[in-house]
Amino acid sequence: MNKKLKRNRIDVISISVVREELLKVAKYFGYRKFSRHEFDDVAATCKGSTVLKHFGTWKKALDSLDVELKPHKANRKQISNHELLSELGRICVVNAREVIQLGV
Repeated sequence: MNKKLKRNRIDVISISVVREELLKVAKYFGYRKFSRHEFDDVAATCKGSTVLKHFGTWKKALDSLDVELKPHKANRKQISNHELLSELGRICVVNAREVIQLGV
C-alpha cells in the first residue's frame, strides 16, 4: 500500500491565501486584534510562521487587512480582588498564630 502525504510547502502558499486565512480568523474573533498563537489555534490553511514569512511582522500582517480590527487586551486576572484580600487576610492570621506560638 503506497500512501503519500499531501502537504503544501509554505513557500508555495500565496500571499492572497494567507490574507484570506487572516480574514477568516479575524471574523472568528469578532474583528478584534489577535495574537499569532490565537491564529495558530484557529487557522486551517497556514500557520503564523507562514504569515510572518510573507509580511515580516505580525503588526504588518494585521495592518494589511482591509478591515479595522478592534483593540484587544487579554484578561490576565486570575482571581478577584475580594478573593485576593481574603487570602492575604488568612495568611496574616496563620502567620500571627505562628509568631505567638514561637513567642517572637
